[in-house]
Order: sequence, then structure tokens, then C-alpha cells
Amino acid sequence: MLIKEFVSLTKRRFKTPISGVLSVPSVVMGRQMPFFALQMENWAYLPEAKNAPIEVIFKLYHKVLGLKRLYDQYGPQQKKSLFKVESWFLQHVKRWLETTNESTPGWVESAVKHDKFTTVNETVPHSSSVVDLFTMFHEAVDFVQKLQWPNELQRCRFLTALSKVIGHALDKYTAILEEMIIEDIYPTLGHEENSSATVAFFSKARLQLTGNHHSRKNDGVPPDFTPQLCVKINDIEAARSKLDKLYQIIDVDDISYYMRENDIPAADIPEQTGFMYSIKIVRAENLQPLDNNGLSDPYAIMEINGKQIARTRTVYETLNPRWDQVFDIWLNEKTVDVVAIVYDEDMIGADEECGGVWFKLSPEYYDDYQQHDIVLNLLPQGRLVLRVSMEGEKNDIQFWFSKAFRTLRRVENDSASLIVDRMSRFMRACLSRKTLDKLLQRDRSFFRFSRSVKSIDPTLQDCEDAIAPLLDYLERNLKILNDNLSEGNMRHVILKIWKEILLSLEGVLLPPLSEHPSEMKPLDDYEFHCVYKWLELLKVLFNGGEDEDGVQLETLENAQYYSLLAINVAYNLETEELIGIYNTALNNQMELKLQGGAKADRSKSVYHSRHTAKQQKADKKAASIDMPSSETVLRILRMRSGKRVRDFLRSEFDKRNKPSTSSGPAANITATKDEALQPTTLVPPIIPDRMITPSDEKMMPLP
Repeated sequence: MLIKEFVSLTKRRFKTPISGVLSVPSVVMGRQMPFFALQMENWAYLPEAKNAPIEVIFKLYHKVLGLKRLYDQYGPQQKKSLFKVESWFLQHVKRWLETTNESTPGWVESAVKHDKFTTVNETVPHSSSVVDLFTMFHEAVDFVQKLQWPNELQRCRFLTALSKVIGHALDKYTAILEEMIIEDIYPTLGHEENSSATVAFFSKARLQLTGNHHSRKNDGVPPDFTPQLCVKINDIEAARSKLDKLYQIIDVDDISYYMRENDIPAADIPEQTGFMYSIKIVRAENLQPLDNNGLSDPYAIMEINGKQIARTRTVYETLNPRWDQVFDIWLNEKTVDVVAIVYDEDMIGADEECGGVWFKLSPEYYDDYQQHDIVLNLLPQGRLVLRVSMEGEKNDIQFWFSKAFRTLRRVENDSASLIVDRMSRFMRACLSRKTLDKLLQRDRSFFRFSRSVKSIDPTLQDCEDAIAPLLDYLERNLKILNDNLSEGNMRHVILKIWKEILLSLEGVLLPPLSEHPSEMKPLDDYEFHCVYKWLELLKVLFNGGEDEDGVQLETLENAQYYSLLAINVAYNLETEELIGIYNTALNNQMELKLQGGAKADRSKSVYHSRHTAKQQKADKKAASIDMPSSETVLRILRMRSGKRVRDFLRSEFDKRNKPSTSSGPAANITATKDEALQPTTLVPPIIPDRMITPSDEKMMPLP
């Protein structure tokens, strides 16, 4: 009623001042509004008001806000401060934020529970849960925006608090989906870790005692991927895209800037005396082969001041283990030096050290409270990937958006890696020397060091038939992935799979990198040519056969592809020639490192069906093949015998283990046993020096 009366006064009966001087609306409002303001002031502190229904409160708020605008326009200028809308309704906005925060976990669980993980429609590759979740986010943001709150600083604080609620909701949603994705890829992983411990122990002991190199539990054809798995991965990508749009709608950058310029910092914040770190030991790569089968059984530990603070499970028979185990560490010291060591587990005798590295934990590097993927170079060789964060938060809207965005991006990358991990063992089993023996009809005798050699030059069709199970598996599953993953996710996954194919073929040609000579013998010409025929067959498959509607040749024929071809140049050279090539390659690599490297191309599309041997087209251009890298030459040298080779390998690895200067994300550890892993000069990990936002995203996926 009051609003209607004032509107009637201002717009109907007294549009202009009487005699150009007396403003009736101003006089009336000047007399009436102080009484109304006093009533509102008393109401605001009533218990009934504090507990009134939210929807009733904000219906009243919008009416009072309308009165305030009329009063601001027509009322006395000197009495405008009496109208304290912010004071009357601030507690109710906070109550709404608290209610929204409490309701959010239920929103997330309900959205996932009712999701069948099928695509919304033929053109949208994600499912309903991400749509439902962001619909609720937009409704909450719209609620705050439509308040048109009079105090701009308080409005920015509301949106910052809401961004925290959205961040926590996305953390929960991402965690649920990540768990579901892992369960889809490895359905029994959690159960097998405990139930099969005794079996694994005896299996491991049997392998060490019998030397049975080809006994593998999981070399059979893996189960096919499912459309539902793909949709879940697409949901993560869709959440990231929708978060970017929400970022723009809220004007996050402007809000963050306004708060930095106008907010009053908290006074006398006590100095933090304890620090909680979350360290996820993700994986290791290119470890030393310390077992007779050319592999290792690695596990990782971390120590502080000689005390072990973490130990992963053992992953058997691999040089590229994936652990994905999280350890929470509470520290009272501000900065500590941590040593991470990867061991090869042995049933008989002491466990051998694969490699180690020192790194620092300090708020100096992690006080942005974000997760950081840290890649540490192990000595004498290999890499260890950690995911490190320090517990804490910032009252900054950019912080919450950045944190949510990083989490989504990380799960995207991890999901693609898990897909490839599940495929990799089968790919390596098919692309193996055992398959070569069957193809060339070279059966191993009772004594594994001898075998009957037949001179058989298999045709391209024979080579295709030898790996037909792999080709069938790839054709079937890549079609499932292609039909159900988004274009961006498929491009990411397909490049990782191709990389794993090239690594598998490289593993057939060469032993792993190590300072010790290998029992692995060089392939003869027939075997060697079969490997390269496999390479071309798989390239045709990935390219899409005669239609060439798959991954572009420019993408497939990348640096790693040509590195594989380059092995042919040096494979049968004499030892001295190899050493000469090694020194040349080492110098070239140092020059290239100083100049900066080139980035690999990216594929734009993926493929459909398989057309291999019968539909292969001859390449129109001959590729120029460079000389192999220094590491490739060292791997070739491992297959040579003699004192000259042993001395050279030992000498080169000593140089690697004792560099003249430290560099990289963390300093190396010393290589000698006598020094017992005493820390050298410690260099902190490389940490981004600014916030990463959805609109300014510079994060690159780990290889």
C-alpha cells in the first residue's frame, strides 16, 4: 500500500513541484519514511524475523528496495542514510548462503543418483547430471544478482561465498564421477588389492625362482569399454566448459579486482604453525630394470629426517608403475626436505633401489592451496609424478573457480591415462617377441637360451594375422570411444593410445635403459622387418584405412614415430660406431635444448573402421629419418657384449648420476651408496606464479 501511495503521489497527482518550489512527494516522504525505517529497524531484531521463511523475507526485501529507490529519488537528501536496507536484510542473505551450502551435497548426490549416464541428445555428448547441477548453480547466481544489493562490496562478498559453495559442490561431483570412472575401467581393483595379496606373493616368488618371463595374469583381452564410461568423462569436460561460462556471467575478474581494491584485510592474523600436505604418489616412468626378466616390481616411499612417512603398494613386473595413492602429512616445521625413493621389491635378499630424488615441502611453494602435478627426475634414471597440495583456502572468488577448474582438468587427464593403462598390457602382450616367435615359427626349447631359427619372410598379411586379436580389439574399442567421447576427449585419448603403441614397438626392438648390459638379443632382419610392418599396419588403422578419415598422418608421424624409425639406422652398427653416434647425438640434444624444442601437431579428428593390409596405400613422400637419440643408442649398446660396452655404459651413467650442476623441478640425489642419499642443493618444484582461470588456462596435461 505504501508503495502504491508514493507512486501515485510522484507520477499522477504531483508530478512537478507546486509553484516550482514545493515538492509534495518530498515533504510526505520526509515525514512518513523515518517512521517506516524505525519500524523496520525494530522488526529486524525480532526473533520472529530472524527465523522467518526465506521466501517471505526476500519478498519483503524487494518491496523495501522499491521504497528505497523512490525515497532516494524524491525524499530529502539529508535523510537518505536512515534507509538501512543492508543492515535489515544482511543476516538473511547470510542465512540463505548457509542454507544453500548445506543443501549442495544433496543436490550433487540427487543429480548423480537420477543420471542414467546416457547422452542428453544426439548432439550433446554429456548426460543429465551436469545439466542439473549447473542449472542449480545458475539459479543461485541469479538469486544474488537479482537482489541488486545496494552495497557493492557486500555483493562481491556474497558471490565469493557462493563461489566457495559451487567449488565444494564441483569437488564432490568430480570425486563421485572419478570413483565411478575408476570402477568402470578397473572393476575389481579395490577388492583385488587385499584379497589377492597372498596369491601375489606366491606368484611373485614362483616367477623369481623359475624365471618364467611370459607368465602374466592380465594378458588376456580386456573387457570392452562402455558408452556410459565415455559419457562420464564427457560430463567432466562439460562441467569445465559450463564453469567457464559461469565465470564470465559472474564477472569473476571484476569482482576479484574490486575486492582487492576495497576490502579491508583482516587484522592480526596469527602466524600459521602447522601445515597439512596432501601428497598423491601418482606414477613413475622409465625406471631401472632390476629383475632378470628386464622389469622391476616397484614401490615408492617417502622419508623425512630418516623416518618413513609413506609407502605405496607394489606393482609387479613393470617399469612404468601407477600407484595413485594419497598420503596426508602434518608438519610443524615450515620447510622440510623430503626424499622419495622407488624400490624394486625382491622376495629373496634386500630390496634394490630403482632411483630417488629430494624435494621440498614449504608454504613458499604451496600457499596457493591448489593441487600441483610435480614431475621429479629420479637418479640414476626415470621420473616420479607427485600431486601435492597444502590444506587451506583463500577468501578470493578466483581461488575457488581456479581450484574447481584444475580439479576438473586433472580428472579429465587422469581418465584418459587410465583408459590407456588398461589397454597397455594387452598391447604389449600382442606386440612382443613371443608373438614374433609364433609368426616366424620359432618355438623356444626347454632351455630358454636356445631356439630353432627358421628363415621365413612373412607377408604383410601374415604380420596382420599375427596381431589380429589386437587389431580387432582396437577396432572395436576405438569405435566405442569415437562414437561416445566428445571430439576433444577422443583426440586426447587417441594420441595417448598411439604413444603407447609406439612405446610397445620400441620395447620389442630395445631393452629398457640401464647401466648394465642386457640379456636381450638384437632382432634379426626378419624379426626387425616384422616390427616395422606392424607399425605401418597400425598407422593405417589409426589413419582410417583407405578412407583416411581417421587421425591425420601428420599427427601420427610425429617425433616419437620418427624416433622409432631412426632405430633402423643404428641397430646393426658396430660398437665404436654406436659410441660415435651417441656422442654426436648428445651434443645435438644439448644444442636443441638451448634453442628450445618444437611442439607436436594435434589431430583434429578420429577414425571409424579398420582397413589394414589389403587397403594400405603407398606413401607418396619419403620421410627423412634422423639419427637416434643418445638414450636410444645406450639401449642398443645394452645388447652388445664386451668390456668396452660395460665400461662405456658405466661411465655414461656415472656422468648422469653426478651432474656438474642441478637443474629441473627438483635437485638430484647422490648416486653413490656410501653417501647414503644425502641431499644435494635442493631446488623447489616449478609452481605457477599466478592463478589459472577458465578464461586464461595454461595448464598442460602430463604426458
